Formats: sequence, structure tokens, C-alpha cells
Amino acid sequence: MSRRGVYRGVYSSLADDPDFHRLSPDARLLLYTARLCHDAGPAAIFRYYPEKLARQTGLSVMRVTKALDALSAAGWTQHDDAVLWVRNGLRYDPNMRLSDPKHRKNVIRALDSLPQRA
Repeated sequence: MSRRGVYRGVYSSLADDPDFHRLSPDARLLLYTARLCHDAGPAAIFRYYPEKLARQTGLSVMRVTKALDALSAAGWTQHDDAVLWVRNGLRYDPNMRLSDPKHRKNVIRALDSLPQRA
């Protein structure tokens, strides 16, 4: 991996999406950060820490928590106290295809590393 990090794709039309426009500026920033950050992994499902997202976005932990709740309420993400899923992050990633055996193996490995839930 280069010092630049992993390349992640996001369609440019996201910025023009009416549902995206309904989000607060904090929620938009958090969505971009959660989708593009190193921790997101190949399927945009990852172990997250509000404190780290706060550091990455420049928002307070309280604002991150409110933005997470807003993103979940609007259907953009799902989260619990340990795992954050940017919904459709894999579906709309132009660089990752589950039909590719190497990509599928990478996604499965990332999912297997998540905290187990009862």
C-alpha cells in the first residue's frame, strides 16, 4: 500500500443526489469520511470508533454521534456500538466486484474480522 492509502471510488453523482442534499453538512461529511477512510475496507463495513471519526472529520464526538444517527435514520448507514456499515458501499463501488474471486475473498476476509454479534 502506498503512503497515499487505498484508492476508493465514489460516483460523482452522489453530490447531486436529492437524498444526499437532505442530509445535514455534518452527516454529508461523515458519510464521505466513512466511505473513504482507511478503516472502511472493501465492503464499507468496518469496526469504527466515534473518537477516530471525530478526529478525521474535525467534528466533536457528539456531532459525529448525531450525524451517525441521522445517516441511519435516512437509510445511508447502519451501525451499532462497534460496527458501521455504509449501505450500498460495495454495490456502487466501481472498483470492487463480487464476481471477481479475488475481490470476493477480500470482502469475506474483511467481514470475518468484524466483532462477532450474538
